[in-house]
Amino acid sequence: MAAKIYKFPEVQTVTGYKIPLYSDEEIELTLLVVNHYGDLPYKVDQDNLTSIDPVIILNALNEAKKSRIFSFIAEKIMNKILSNVEEIPFKEYM
Repeated sequence: MAAKIYKFPEVQTVTGYKIPLYSDEEIELTLLVVNHYGDLPYKVDQDNLTSIDPVIILNALNEAKKSRIFSFIAEKIMNKILSNVEEIPFKEYM
């Protein structure tokens, strides 16, 4: 009896991000940073912030942190936001 070989779909893992914003300061600072460093063709506000790719938000926060133009308190808030980011793995079947 010949053996049958079954080919299962390949699984690739894609990483997503969850960025929890707990206070008004965190939301407002994120909006400011994304509008300045996000390089988007439109203005981001509270209504469409959740539709932005989290990678764009993370890159904008990191660029703002590197720029050293924000106050100590703003940098502390940015560090808090970045430390609360959660990675979420997604499985894609090919």
